[in-house]
Amino acid sequence: MGNWEADVLLAEKLLVNTFPDLFIKEEDYLKLTNGIEVFNISAYGNVAIVDRDREMVFRVGEPVVFRDVLEVAEGYRWKPLVNKVSPDAFKDVELDLLLRESDIPLVFKDVSLFPYTENPVEFDRLNSEVCPDSRYLLVWGSYLGEAFWVYFSSLALRKCGVITGEKGLTNADLHGYFLRDYSPPIDYPYQWSLLILMVKELIVDIRPVFHTYGKSSEAVSTFAEEFSSRFRLVDAGIVVEAESTSYQANNHSKGSGIGQLKEKYLGYDYQIGFVSGPGLSKTSLVNDEAERIGVISSTQEGEPVMLLPEIRTARDLMSLAAKEFISSFLS
Repeated sequence: MGNWEADVLLAEKLLVNTFPDLFIKEEDYLKLTNGIEVFNISAYGNVAIVDRDREMVFRVGEPVVFRDVLEVAEGYRWKPLVNKVSPDAFKDVELDLLLRESDIPLVFKDVSLFPYTENPVEFDRLNSEVCPDSRYLLVWGSYLGEAFWVYFSSLALRKCGVITGEKGLTNADLHGYFLRDYSPPIDYPYQWSLLILMVKELIVDIRPVFHTYGKSSEAVSTFAEEFSSRFRLVDAGIVVEAESTSYQANNHSKGSGIGQLKEKYLGYDYQIGFVSGPGLSKTSLVNDEAERIGVISSTQEGEPVMLLPEIRTARDLMSLAAKEFISSFLS
């Protein structure tokens, strides 16, 4: 089994084991049970959304939500969209329909998602063979690694009531904002990302279907309960550094992993951090690192490893600048 196949097997097991209310394993693909989560998996992961009815393939990004649209007709040529989120952009790709969907197939394939793919025949085959009765197909392309851990971390933190986003006051891989008094406008099982807050009017207007098939796993429920117990009385700014390998994640130098998080990103604005990637454990953190750094990882068998920072405090762990930044999305 090659590295790609092994990585996919781990990713599938970890998603199904940790978030069984969102992901179901079918014979040759996963099933994502909620249309609203398509926005997040495309923004944080290396995921293309195939709309078979309209013969379009597109990505979702943040903060410019629609970076490009790839037309299936005419040989997968990219067609740029507008640079700002607008009602017209939503109409172009009918995302209101996607939000209402459930049971959307997700396939991991070692194919390029970039505009001039070298193998469009393989992409066509996926489109025609994987769950052809579904209007939408999600394709996670050849870059798994770091992008997967960013997405997995966003799921875990959103389950705790944290608002996650790629953009923030640092260059970290993921930012999180926990506001003790904030309640989202719609009760979604995995709370809200910055991306969803940008389009909340659309979601509130159409009332998407929240279609889930199971309960949260014990691991993520325990993680969320412990988070609430430790931080429910404070506002907290969070940064996540994700790595694709165990070596990079466990690195204590400034260049990657634990060291990069500690030396570059933890500070006045964001005072809690998580390092995310394969092969991390409680023993990865030495000296006083566990005081402000937690772990989001997995075992080799695909079981989640999620550890909170040990800090307990009655004071806020977020700067005024960070609070003003996130508040601008909530107004």
